[in-house]
Amino acid sequence: MDQAPTAWCSRPPDVPPLQPNEAFYDTGIECGGLRARRLKIPAHAPPAELPTLIELVPPPAPASSAPVEGGTP
Repeated sequence: MDQAPTAWCSRPPDVPPLQPNEAFYDTGIECGGLRARRLKIPAHAPPAELPTLIELVPPPAPASSAPVEGGTP
């Protein structure tokens, strides 16, 4: 699967243009160093690789159970 991000860096997939107010996936692939490739993909037309790329994204860090200062417990 490491080939998909590399391929997207050299040539992003063809996606239809976004229409006003259309739902989309806002994707970003690190292409080495400080260079990144950003691509807005219409939600109704995701490329076949998108679900697999989403699986590569690490889960978010667990939320702290400590109360926030000034917040309600």
